[in-house]
Amino acid sequence: MVNKGAQAPSIRILQRQINTKVSALSFDLDVPEIDCSLRSVLEDQGAIFQDTGPPVSFGNDDVAAAALDTGVVVVDRSHWGRLRICGDDRLKFLHGQSTADFLSLQPGTGCRTVFVNRNGRTIDLAACLVQGSGITVIVSPSRRVMISDRLEQYIFFGDKVEVQDISESTVLFTLAGPKSDDLIKALGAGSLVGGEEGCHAVFGAAGQPVVVSVARELGIPGYNIIASEGIGGDLWKSLVGQGAVPMGEVGWEQARVLAGRPAVDHELTDLYNPLEACLCSAVSVTKGCYIGQETLSKLSNLDAVKQQLWGLDLSAPASVGDEVSDGSTKIGIVTSIAQQRDGRPFALGYIRCRSKGAQVPLEGKRVTVGNADATIVTVPFATRTLTSQTVSA
Repeated sequence: MVNKGAQAPSIRILQRQINTKVSALSFDLDVPEIDCSLRSVLEDQGAIFQDTGPPVSFGNDDVAAAALDTGVVVVDRSHWGRLRICGDDRLKFLHGQSTADFLSLQPGTGCRTVFVNRNGRTIDLAACLVQGSGITVIVSPSRRVMISDRLEQYIFFGDKVEVQDISESTVLFTLAGPKSDDLIKALGAGSLVGGEEGCHAVFGAAGQPVVVSVARELGIPGYNIIASEGIGGDLWKSLVGQGAVPMGEVGWEQARVLAGRPAVDHELTDLYNPLEACLCSAVSVTKGCYIGQETLSKLSNLDAVKQQLWGLDLSAPASVGDEVSDGSTKIGIVTSIAQQRDGRPFALGYIRCRSKGAQVPLEGKRVTVGNADATIVTVPFATRTLTSQTVSA
């Protein structure tokens, strides 16, 4: 068991190159302690658990929220799914299974992509890392089995593709906040700073591989770290020792709502498509055939998106499912609720953005949500229009 007063392991960084031509780094950690499991480390740092899930809180929710605004937090997202797609046809395969253009990606790069059904409705938002011998796909916890089964279902005879679930053998940590770049620089991975979403490098720690990727999961500077489960505890201590403030699920949920990051069973359901969910940066409508492409292309070509995801700055509390109205007319529905840093209520909701055949501006519009007044506001995670890359990919 780790002593509560023990210092975090020191880190020494060595630059090298690996055969995928991706920059690689080496974390020379102190010798791992015996039985230094991730859960024991989290418990020593005050983690509060419910059953076998992730830490709900570290008893520091206000401190973590402040660190997200002015410093850096670290979140244990190891309960999220991690699938590895291998084989010579892996890029072509994922190209046809989700919304992003995989054929344009090279090792060391990555992207966000959306898994949709045949009607173009959302199943999950995933983060993908293209490596030399495989693609790592990070999916929502409740979609791990569903997406793995779906991918297996679409592997046909002759396809050189294999799907592996590496969730149980790895950990996933997310860094977020304005000082996350400083922490990454301190670890010797400054070459990642300013990189595109999904840009990543391979590390080594205690003889095990570690992958660090640019991941603005909350619409602000941040990184994802995937490592072997066996070194998860020591790696977590190292990050906290470098100044990252632990954040639990309560803090993550508040932060993702304020950022406008859509979540499964809230904003990502079979009622909505990724253009409505403001995930346009993850969608190509001209890359060629993929599941759901026909619907999304039609919506884009006709400029026919009728509703989009917005933030709602509320004057009083509201509930998921409350109607958003403009006078006496329903124009939307609330999908998620949170509190702002000062305690004021905030919501996410789908709002009708088309009237009489034309798109209408919504930012700053005053509306009613349940019994509360509200102002429609933009959220940092949202991308509302298809870029030249997503259109011409």
